[in-house]
Amino acid sequence: MGIFISRLLPVVRHLIGIPAGIVRMNYKSFSLYTVLGSAIWCGVLCWIGIKAGNDEKLMKGEMHAVTLWLGGAMLVLGALYYFFVHRHMKAGNKPASGTESD
Repeated sequence: MGIFISRLLPVVRHLIGIPAGIVRMNYKSFSLYTVLGSAIWCGVLCWIGIKAGNDEKLMKGEMHAVTLWLGGAMLVLGALYYFFVHRHMKAGNKPASGTESD
């Protein structure tokens, strides 16, 4: 199941063969899950390409407002990530007062 799911995820899909090889996964099972996961991934990309190609506004470059909204959403998500994850990790690395050990 891990191979199948990982073939649907960007970046991870290119590296999943390494741990599968380390644990000596059955080659036929690995191949089957790879073909199924990759077929779904490629099918979704083809569908998105067909839909995007049929959108005249998108093809003429008239989607400036959508681009601004997406850019704004990315900035907000990045700020939330920094605030909740990055700052929390930094705070977790500081030793509590009076509990430092040698």
